[in-house]
Amino acid sequence: MNYFELFRESISLALTNKIILVFGLLSAVIFFIPSSTYFRENIILICVFLAIELIIIAVSMIAIAGLIYSVHQIIVSKEVSFSEGWAKGRSSFLRIFLLIILLIPFILVGTIIGYLFLTNSQESLLIWLSIYVLGIMYASLYIFGTCAIVIDDLSSIKAIWTGLLITLKNFLRLLLISGIFISLEILALGSIFVILLLIPLQLNLPDPFPFNFSSYQAVLRVPVMDWAGRLVNTVFLPWSIIAYTIAYIKFTNAHSYPTLKAKRETESELI
Repeated sequence: MNYFELFRESISLALTNKIILVFGLLSAVIFFIPSSTYFRENIILICVFLAIELIIIAVSMIAIAGLIYSVHQIIVSKEVSFSEGWAKGRSSFLRIFLLIILLIPFILVGTIIGYLFLTNSQESLLIWLSIYVLGIMYASLYIFGTCAIVIDDLSSIKAIWTGLLITLKNFLRLLLISGIFISLEILALGSIFVILLLIPLQLNLPDPFPFNFSSYQAVLRVPVMDWAGRLVNTVFLPWSIIAYTIAYIKFTNAHSYPTLKAKRETESELI
């Protein structure tokens, strides 16, 4: 795989296509969910904010599906409209929701293994690596599973199986792709952090600053860094989804996966 071409193509799609840009921004609304923690004593307001949170999550899920569909249509040289992409995302919503439900056992097993491993280790590096590997596994299963639903119209069960096969077969490549994204995101956040240090905002950070996991979490709880992180994620979430969608297309074209093989052979016979 040509990684430079993958990132170049994903950036080009994000910057040159308005439909991709709109779906990308809508997919990132999940980072701006309003918090109901300020209204703990008011049940009505808590219910209102909970309803808003659920609506925002649903919009983000539909937008991610619409983004994946639009990227695929453009790559195969087909025109796509916002209404078409939104309709595809909406029609795929229930299967994607079921996909998330099916991911819960994977998350529980991974969390238990990670907890058992981390309780025996005090090394920050091992904590970072564990979170990194598990995060890539879960993200890949979700995005590739959603791609299988949206692009190849698979059921939720077949989609998660396909996503697992693709993830396992290409895990080293995914480590590299995700590593590049994470490095760029850290660079962006680091640049913002340095800029903020030059401005008298009273961040109240220790000096010298210990670069470990606990300190990283403390920085993210600083309001200005929290919002900076949300804005950075607004850029990197859509970009990574576009890149993963392109990767899905390349992976499935380069190798035959059982669930996709039967589906595509049937489609070829109909054509």
